[in-house]
Amino acid sequence: QILDVTNPALPTLRSNVSGGALPNGAFDLKVKGDFVYVAGFDRLAIINKANPSAPSLTHGFSTGSNLVTRLAINDTHVFLVQGNGLQII
Repeated sequence: QILDVTNPALPTLRSNVSGGALPNGAFDLKVKGDFVYVAGFDRLAIINKANPSAPSLTHGFSTGSNLVTRLAINDTHVFLVQGNGLQII
């Protein structure tokens, strides 16, 4: 979900993103430019938020069977911390 918090006392729902490529539960997310990176149980989703009223799922990646608990991003890679170590995408 994307919330408009222009008025923090009255946040309003702006839009939703849904689809099978989204993680089942989110454990970490990072925002870089127009993209939101969401790490969940066994997936990484990349959402384009350039238009907050109509965000779109850009990519969904399976990360295997281990729980993704944290993520970090730089200009060229996404780093995922999992139960069995580090995965670099």
